[in-house]
Amino acid sequence: REELQKKWEQAGEAEEQAKDWKAQEEKVNEFYKNDFLKYQEQLKYLFEVYTDEEIETLFILLSKLYAGIENFEKKIDSEKKEN
Repeated sequence: REELQKKWEQAGEAEEQAKDWKAQEEKVNEFYKNDFLKYQEQLKYLFEVYTDEEIETLFILLSKLYAGIENFEKKIDSEKKEN
């Protein structure tokens, strides 16, 4: 009987989790429909002056920049812990 009740509770938790995921999915879809499409049009104009090769280089360099920022943050955190 306890095992059955435990499974019932787990099923209820899974159902609540599914509802939360559904609510999040709806928020994402609303953002995409209402907000992102406007920005997508603006971004098209921003990036249309670049060649495909330049865009690829830009994203490679941005990735390296983000990696450098993370490295810098780790160094700062390490120095704070030492002091």
